[in-house]
Amino acid sequence: MLVILLAIVSSTSAMGQSSVTGSITNLDQPVTLSREGRFTGDEAREIGDQFATCVLNRHYAAVGKALSMPSDSEEQYAALYKILDPECWTTGGGMRHMAGGMDVEMTTNPISFRSSLFKVYVKKNFARVPLEFVAPPLSATGRNAGMVAFADCVIRLDVRTSLSLIISTAGSKAEGEAVRALRPHLNQCLAPGNTVALSKASLSSAISEAYYREARAAQLVGKR
Repeated sequence: MLVILLAIVSSTSAMGQSSVTGSITNLDQPVTLSREGRFTGDEAREIGDQFATCVLNRHYAAVGKALSMPSDSEEQYAALYKILDPECWTTGGGMRHMAGGMDVEMTTNPISFRSSLFKVYVKKNFARVPLEFVAPPLSATGRNAGMVAFADCVIRLDVRTSLSLIISTAGSKAEGEAVRALRPHLNQCLAPGNTVALSKASLSSAISEAYYREARAAQLVGKR
């Protein structure tokens, strides 16, 4: 029997849980889901990304609407909560095999869930050809505006590798290679005297959101 608990915690506690310090490490650590226990780090990110893929496939329009809202707004948090879909852990949702028949409890927060949705949305809609970002960067909003602006800068210095980071599996060799390739650009995108603490998760999250917003804006301009 599969038992799932899906919960979004408050925006305040979510911010606390999402803060990361330290350097980017464990680039080549493989993700393994063939054991019972608590999954964190790369393993949890992979599970979250697969869950988000199912949610995107089942609620495509609602996901697009939620992601287009101002980041960290109460409106966006409410929209994210509505599209949490426990059916994505059933056989029909394609996720049950990951549980191995065990009871599963899944908890998430708005930032983690949103990050996975940005990643899988870009992978589904914008992964064929790396975009050429020639217009001035979009003005980021929300509590993570600074990080998104930073990521936008990194993307513009290496669009192809940034896209490779987004579409790679969490914890995979491809993700590690993309992070290593982007490292030289990180300091270039920081104002003098500024520092930023990054993990693979936070870098991937910021780049996924920035790429989505720039790609979506370009898409909308093309439809005019």
